[in-house]
Amino acid sequence: MQRNTPTEDQIRTQFVTSLMEYFKIEEDINLRAHVNDLVRDIRPSHYREFFRRLSLRDMPYKNGFEKIAQIAAEFEAHSLTPVDIEASERTHKLYTLMYDLRREITLTRDSEKSAL
Repeated sequence: MQRNTPTEDQIRTQFVTSLMEYFKIEEDINLRAHVNDLVRDIRPSHYREFFRRLSLRDMPYKNGFEKIAQIAAEFEAHSLTPVDIEASERTHKLYTLMYDLRREITLTRDSEKSAL
């Protein structure tokens, strides 16, 4: 007799269903898609840890979606590869440099250097 092992899609569907039941979120295709999008980067091997963190946190002023998003963001930060981390740091440095450059150009009133 062969046992039917659930596929990753079935496990993810059950995970989303469990989250919706946990927060008493009405079953709706759009709400289900939203919850699914929030947890899209969570691997099945981390579902148990996700629920553990969710139940240990005290977030009294957040709704279910906000709580799910906050815990999912923690997992996303830990799952970044070194290349992703470096790209994020470089992007932040470039943004800061461009912001400073724009500020210098627009705020300089010296007639020789002014962009105006």
